[in-house]
Amino acid sequence: MTRLAALIASVVAATALLLAACSGDDQQQVQQSQGAPVAESRQADSVSQPQQQEQQQQQAEQDDAQEQASSAARAADQDEQQQAEAQESDEQSQEQSDADEQAQEEPVSSDDDADEKEEEEVELTKWEIGGERPAALMAPDAYDGEEELGLVVLLHGYTSTATAVNWYFGGAHYYINDARFALLLPQGRQGADGLTFWDATPACCEFTETDSNDVDYLSGLVDEAREYVNVSGVYIVGNSNGGFMAYRMACEDAIPDLRAIVSLAGSSFEDPAVCANAPPVPVAQIHGTDDDEILYGGSDDLLGLQDDDESLDGHPGALELVQRWAERAGCDLDAPQDYPRYDLVSDIDGEETVLTRYRDGCLDGLTFDLWTVEGGPHSPAFDALTPAVLTWIEDVGQYRIGGELWSETPALEERRVSFADRPAALLLPDGYARGETLPLMVLLHGYSGESQGQDAYFRMRWRINDHRFALLLPDGQADDVGNQFWDATPACCEFGTIDSDDVDYIDGLIGQARQEADIEGVYFVGHSNGGFMSYTMACSGRIDDLRAVVSLAGTSFEDPARCENPAAISVLQIHGDADEVILYGGHESLLDQFAALGVSKPGVSDADDGYPGAEEIVARWVGIAGCDPDAAETLERIDLDNAVRGAETVPTRYREGCIGGNTVEFWKLEGGGHTPLFQDAISARILDWLRATEAAAGK
Repeated sequence: MTRLAALIASVVAATALLLAACSGDDQQQVQQSQGAPVAESRQADSVSQPQQQEQQQQQAEQDDAQEQASSAARAADQDEQQQAEAQESDEQSQEQSDADEQAQEEPVSSDDDADEKEEEEVELTKWEIGGERPAALMAPDAYDGEEELGLVVLLHGYTSTATAVNWYFGGAHYYINDARFALLLPQGRQGADGLTFWDATPACCEFTETDSNDVDYLSGLVDEAREYVNVSGVYIVGNSNGGFMAYRMACEDAIPDLRAIVSLAGSSFEDPAVCANAPPVPVAQIHGTDDDEILYGGSDDLLGLQDDDESLDGHPGALELVQRWAERAGCDLDAPQDYPRYDLVSDIDGEETVLTRYRDGCLDGLTFDLWTVEGGPHSPAFDALTPAVLTWIEDVGQYRIGGELWSETPALEERRVSFADRPAALLLPDGYARGETLPLMVLLHGYSGESQGQDAYFRMRWRINDHRFALLLPDGQADDVGNQFWDATPACCEFGTIDSDDVDYIDGLIGQARQEADIEGVYFVGHSNGGFMSYTMACSGRIDDLRAVVSLAGTSFEDPARCENPAAISVLQIHGDADEVILYGGHESLLDQFAALGVSKPGVSDADDGYPGAEEIVARWVGIAGCDPDAAETLERIDLDNAVRGAETVPTRYREGCIGGNTVEFWKLEGGGHTPLFQDAISARILDWLRATEAAAGK
């Protein structure tokens, strides 16, 4: 769903809360993306509501209790009293699930939140499908059946329910309207012991003599869902036994347009030959190292089952499983991409989750991820898992939940340009010939990000042919710990001992690009550290035909006097007021934020180690452009961030009095984090904004 990298753009923008989060790439992808896509996006952008967190924690505790009861139920020495207790636990689970279903339209809240209950209601289009085994199908409000939507199939764990897993993921239905997808919530069969299951593998989890064929059941549900929804692709997300079932569906190739699977604490067949002929699909495996139910390292004998065929009663470990699927796609298993740690789980202090990604050499650019939750149990207490999953789906490549689906990489002219022995990709429209004048967009990744991921996050590559522009994708240098950076300001983000002059480097690359194409007008778009660098390029005065800067979650020098040669240009600042990395209100010392990570720059003075807030940086450029600061226009709210419900973005425009007819605009994402889960049209919105500012300036 990405487009992710270009779609969402490296999308991949999920990065560690601090260092990682400063990245704009796969942190997200998703995280996504971005930075390490996904993760950062989840952390900063997700909407966590007290009643949902409480309910998720209760459900996680209940699931753990149920798993322990079910394990006891299968033990050889189990007596009838233990079986009765397990069934009683299941009945209590069903009663809770029934209560959850009744509250789904009006979620249970604490007394303190009772007055806000109305705000938690969400209008959706709903159907019940599946006949004798009914399932809930949901689509956006007033859905007319024409819009293409990705179909997310969410599968519960052993002994659990469809309603319970929906709440465990933070209320996946809350994100349907903004993220534009359809949600299918199937229910497993009940075994002779009354416990619900999916018959995913011989080891998990049909433990009684029940005649079940869940591959056919789920395939049939998806087919029936197509009668109501114009499905652009299918994404299966499963928890525990549901994760096993997600892999089973991929192994069986049961759904022809399966785009990706996400498994939380699940696994697959012990014998890889059982799934040897399955076509590759992107995989995200999320697994805690302290999981004592589905072991992180795998098991030869799942939960003590007595089975004569030892090749069938276990499951592979999390890393082995991801590598199996990566190998199927031809990925280079010796070249995993490691990203900074990030914070995904609420009850584990610090950045507990490590993202390992396989993408190098993979067929069609497919992505295979392992999210290792260090110290995480079988049912971690996530802040809000749905935004993280949606971000990852956005991150992984040619896939998207709603809106446009770019299934193939566009045909483009790709050139290599280089300056100071640092090459970069220059993308030109298909069939480009000298004589055609093109604007040049320079896309700058965040700290610890990379150019291809940033391209995926903003989805710019897919716009080149229609909008006729050139796209330059440079990479920062790697610092002492391997994270790429731009030395934009003393505070951000050259944290090591690398000798870098990125103003000279980027200026030199633009000069090389002019030798490959007829360039007229230069535009910078940067995320986080890339946003800092975009402003630094504008402050340098080095580019005569610089027209505009677009900064997402970036800012500039703490001391405005350090911006020595600014030109009167158009500026668009995009910033979430819940950003926990580059704070919306600014900070006196970015290095203080990073101190816990061991980052320090003793040579930087107190006057240089901070950064201005979003509103202040906008005010500075309003002054530079000569705009009337008292003539701000507040425009109609818009919906940009899929991780925040509703039209969260408030645009403010300054145009009156601006030199040369330029525009300074501020998009404030209320509730938005460091790496927003953008809708897939973000690139089109940015390009439309640039075109409108050009028109207003008469250019």
